[in-house]
Amino acid sequence: MSPIAAIEGTVGYFSAERGSDKASAVPVTIGGRLILPHPVFEPYLGGGLGVYFTSLEEKPFDFSPSLFYPGTDDSDTTIGGYFSLGMDFWLNPRIALNLEGRYQMVQPTFTDNLGGSFDLDMSGWALNFGFRINF
Repeated sequence: MSPIAAIEGTVGYFSAERGSDKASAVPVTIGGRLILPHPVFEPYLGGGLGVYFTSLEEKPFDFSPSLFYPGTDDSDTTIGGYFSLGMDFWLNPRIALNLEGRYQMVQPTFTDNLGGSFDLDMSGWALNFGFRINF
């Protein structure tokens, strides 16, 4: 848009595992950046919104003879957001390497195998490496 502002679109993937349990998300986001222009190292601050395609797989297990967790195998599509801090390292006037820390904010609702619903906070930090191309 200008030397100090840009529009960005991203598709990503993040996941977490604990034993046989697994949670994952595919964010499809659009946002903006405020840039401190520099010919070699260009820091920026960004943020945006998007659609997050999430899934959760948990195996059933017994806490005690009278307390049983049925497990979960569900997916959800929800709206989430992010903010980011990053740096572009320019290789030439059109191409840069990118390093970014991004905090994803998403809280999908899942249904366990007995029909109970619950929210799962899947928010957290991600470290991204990539490239930028100016058109």
